Amino acid sequence: MNPHIRLGMLLVLCHYSFLSIAQRPSSPAVDFLTGDQIHRDLDSLEAWILRIHPSPFVHCSSVDFEQACLNSRETFEGGGSLFAEAQMVARICNTLKDSHTGLSLRSFSNQLGETYGHLPLEIKTVRNQLRISRTYGDSNSMGQEVVAVNGVPARSILGSSLPLVSQEGDAKVARLRVAEKLWNDIAPFVTGSKIGDEVTVQLKNGQSFELLVQTNEEMQELQRQSAEAIHWTEMVDEANNGTSIHLKIGHFHPKNLRLFRRELQRCFRAVKDLSEQNQNFKGLVLDLRGNSGGHISIMAELLPYLTSEAVRIPYGVQIKVSETAKSQLLKRRRGWFLRKEKYDKN
Repeated sequence: MNPHIRLGMLLVLCHYSFLSIAQRPSSPAVDFLTGDQIHRDLDSLEAWILRIHPSPFVHCSSVDFEQACLNSRETFEGGGSLFAEAQMVARICNTLKDSHTGLSLRSFSNQLGETYGHLPLEIKTVRNQLRISRTYGDSNSMGQEVVAVNGVPARSILGSSLPLVSQEGDAKVARLRVAEKLWNDIAPFVTGSKIGDEVTVQLKNGQSFELLVQTNEEMQELQRQSAEAIHWTEMVDEANNGTSIHLKIGHFHPKNLRLFRRELQRCFRAVKDLSEQNQNFKGLVLDLRGNSGGHISIMAELLPYLTSEAVRIPYGVQIKVSETAKSQLLKRRRGWFLRKEKYDKN
């Protein structure tokens, strides 16, 4: 065969190969919904609102609602992420300005967290500043102003969560408070991070620290531990070849006092055993950072483990019974007064 003919056939074959590659749809990512999937979900949402909602057009007209549905369907014709669909769902629901009709934020957080995870950090808006309100770990940064996460402005992350929150009328502050709760859930997605990545949190004072993006299960465990009155773990310092025990007491008003006492006893029994058996035992780290206080009598449960002699503690403040309280506590039943109930509290 003529070499020129063979070259021409090869060029034609390559041309059709390139056309085939260009027209072939790219394989969907882990977090990807097709345009048809998004359209079906939005159509179902529209039908559900019109059929179930008792009065959808109190704060908006039917024309506004139909236009919002149309715009939402047209925005992601070619598909998009779960976050993109959530934005369109929120756009439709927010048109109603009804806080009872909106995106299920807990379900959305869990679904988004399956792919991208959660940032173990919570913020509050104080005087137009985003300040750290809770950390699941080192609490030295509590109260500090957050500037950015992995270079993405913290305000931009909050701005991304704000449209997802439904609003009752013009209740903007309430909407902001809910958006703050969603901030650490969408931060990994907005910053392009995923589960297991280390992200850099930059503070206003110029300092920064690293945080590990957590899974749904890990985040739930951190939240459970932070709500506990007492939690202790054994820590091994490989660099210094030492062992210590970290005792974290979150507050002194436990729901189960018996469990609090039992954990306290188990912790100091472990301290005693390690100090007798392990020459590299460094001691106990008593962590009271972020402790919200509580009952003095429960605080006193800790003293016998820390002192070798009796320690006098101050008396608690006693609330005296007022005349108004006395009159309220005397209950009339069929012409008789029942006995006065105890009102004194320490």
